[in-house]
Amino acid sequence: MFYQSKNISVKQTKVATLLMALFVFISPMSAVALDGSAEIFPVLNKQIHKGVASCAASMCHGSVKEYKQTNIQHNEYITWDKQDVHSRAYNKLFNKDFIAITKKLGLKAPHEEPVCLACHASNVPEKFRGSKFQMSDGIGCETCHGGSENWLKSHTNKKATHAQNLDKGLYPTDNIVSRARLCMSCHYGNKDQFVTHDIMGAGHPRISFELDTFTELQPKHFTQDKDYADRKVAYTTVKAWAIGQAIATESVLAMVLSNKFHAQTLFPELSMFDCHSCHHPMSDKSWQPKKGTGLKPGSVPLNDSSLLMLRHVLAQINKGDGWRFKKKVLALHSASAKDIDAVRQLANEMHVAMPDIISSIEKHVFTATDIKSMTSSILNEGIWGGYNDYVAAEQCVMAISVLTISWDNMKAFDQSLREQIKTELNSMYSLVADDEAYDQLAFRQSLISLRDKLIR
Repeated sequence: MFYQSKNISVKQTKVATLLMALFVFISPMSAVALDGSAEIFPVLNKQIHKGVASCAASMCHGSVKEYKQTNIQHNEYITWDKQDVHSRAYNKLFNKDFIAITKKLGLKAPHEEPVCLACHASNVPEKFRGSKFQMSDGIGCETCHGGSENWLKSHTNKKATHAQNLDKGLYPTDNIVSRARLCMSCHYGNKDQFVTHDIMGAGHPRISFELDTFTELQPKHFTQDKDYADRKVAYTTVKAWAIGQAIATESVLAMVLSNKFHAQTLFPELSMFDCHSCHHPMSDKSWQPKKGTGLKPGSVPLNDSSLLMLRHVLAQINKGDGWRFKKKVLALHSASAKDIDAVRQLANEMHVAMPDIISSIEKHVFTATDIKSMTSSILNEGIWGGYNDYVAAEQCVMAISVLTISWDNMKAFDQSLREQIKTELNSMYSLVADDEAYDQLAFRQSLISLRDKLIR
């Protein structure tokens, strides 16, 4: 399987396969929209969820072949059923490893346990389940698009506008901010539903996500062409990556402010910290202080991987904003080693600023010069040692991949350079394919090799 772009295809190496295997499905709840109002996610839109079968007719979304002359593909159901891992989320609960997790936690069988169903199915209240609704459908159409009670008929009416369907409860997945929040509610969590250290300790995989990369890894059931752009909002991959990092940061800060972070126990919620600061051999170089945090050797830093990438985005849009955000992140790390109240105060200051940050990214048009500058700054920080920890290196690889492919699409490298870049990217992916085998020195060398070829 290959990650395709206009000119560069980056082979989906073991890391991509692992990332897909680590998909965690948490039924979406709610977030705060940019205007301060509550953003209601699909599972709480208080409309009947009619079930995946209501979308599966061959003239609707169940065609075995894609239609070429219409504004939708018509085979969206088949794509979801045959290729999309979301359709298999519920079935995973019958896996022996999942059964072992619930036994260790003293819970019921996974397919009967609300904690698990909230993560692996469209777990809407019973009164909002239509006659064709099946929990076994896993993460289905309405989990992301909202209960279709009021918009199912109108969305097939050519006279109905997209805006009218949104007013009837269709979730705005075409809006990149709303889509990112929806995805992060599944692939990071929130105060109501979160993969805690207890759950991970029982055997649940570590959570990993980057919006654009994971979007590309999934089979698309829409075509972002002129017709799409006329009806909805089209975004570049760089914009999706940048917004994704901002929403990931927003999600992290919201969790720090929640009771989940520190619920009057001896330890805070450890899953929010860098896993590999503790989970590593004593001989590993992770004993070194993490550069850019100001923390001492042996400290356990917050997982700041999304915050690190966001700094580069902000610095490109407005150097002052990038510098101020960098200072806040440094202060947050410093406080995390001392005082929970200070951590929450800083997290609140940063969280309050996020709507303006997200808005500035939405408005910015990323040029080839912007992409080159961000690519260069990310590479240089990594070479300096800013991504010696695995989770930061993982985000770095996905960022460099998105940026480089987008840059080529805008500036067309010659074929020789394109092949060299593809080789380097595949090498970088292989270096983060296994967190237990991660070699920070080899990773930094790979960044140097790519920079020498790319930044001239």
